[in-house]
Amino acid sequence: MSPIGIDQGDNQLTELSAAMLQHLPLLEQLLLGGKRDRQNRVIVKGNRIEELGAIFGHNEQLQVIDFSGNKLQKIDPATFAGPKKLRWLSLKSNQLTTLSAGAFQGLGQLQKLDLTYNRLTTLPAGTFQDLGQLQKLDLGLNQLTTIPAGTFQGLDKLQELDLGINQLTTIPAGAFQGLGQLQTLWLSGNQLTRIPAGAFQGLGQLQELYLYRNKLTTIPAGTFQGLDQLQTLWLSGNQLTRIPAGTFQGLDQLLWLWLDDNPWNSSSVCINSSSFPLLYELSGVSFC
Repeated sequence: MSPIGIDQGDNQLTELSAAMLQHLPLLEQLLLGGKRDRQNRVIVKGNRIEELGAIFGHNEQLQVIDFSGNKLQKIDPATFAGPKKLRWLSLKSNQLTTLSAGAFQGLGQLQKLDLTYNRLTTLPAGTFQDLGQLQKLDLGLNQLTTIPAGTFQGLDKLQELDLGINQLTTIPAGAFQGLGQLQTLWLSGNQLTRIPAGAFQGLGQLQELYLYRNKLTTIPAGTFQGLDQLQTLWLSGNQLTRIPAGTFQGLDQLLWLWLDDNPWNSSSVCINSSSFPLLYELSGVSFC
C-alpha cells in the first residue's frame, strides 16, 4: 500500500498554514521541495515558502517532510513538535542562518536530517539534543566557523556526520563528544590548519574520516589515537610537508590512505609498511 502523500514541488507556494493541513490527519509524506539528478542539476524546483510556524499539530502520522529548495530563513522552536513519527526531514537549499534551540523538539524518531546548502554560521548548544534516533546528519555547504563542545549532545545513534565545505579553522577538543556510534565523518573542504589533541576523542567506532582539501601543515603524533576501527583516511590536498613519527600509530585496521597533492619537502618521505598490516591502497607517498 502506497503512503498517503502530497507532492507539490515547483508550484511557487509562498506559505503553508495549519488550516491547510488540519484536514489531513493521515498524511504520511509532505513533499514541497525540489529534486536534483545525480550530477546535482536541478530538475524540479522547490517552492517559495519563507516561514513555518507550529503548523503540524494535526499531522501526527507524517514520516517524511521535504522543504528543500524553498526560502526558509528560520525554524522556530517546536515547529515540528506535532509529527512525532517523522523519520526523514530535508531543509536543504534554503536560507537558514541559525537554528533555534528546540527547533527539532519532539522529533525523537527522526533518522535523517539534511541541512546542506544553507547559510548556517553557528550551531547553538542543544540544537540536536532531542534527536536520539538520528543516524545521518548533513551540515555540508554552510558557513560554519566552529563546532563548540557539546554541539552534538544527545546523538547517541548517529552513524554519519557531514561537515564538509564549511569554514572551520580548527576542531576543539570534545567537539564530537557523545558520538560513540559514528562511522563516517566528513570534514573535507574546510579551512582547517591544525587538529588539536583530543579532537577525535570518543569516536571509537569511526571507519571513514575525510580531511582532504584543508590547510593542514602538520599532524601531531596521537591525533588519531583511539580510532581503532578506522579503515579510510583521506588527507589529500593539504599543506603537509612531513609525517612525524607516531602520526598513524594504532591505525591497524586502515585499508585506504590518501596523502597525494601535498607539498612534501623531500622525496624520501615514506610510510613504514609494518604500521599498516591490512593496507590495500596508499596514495601520495611510498612505503619505506
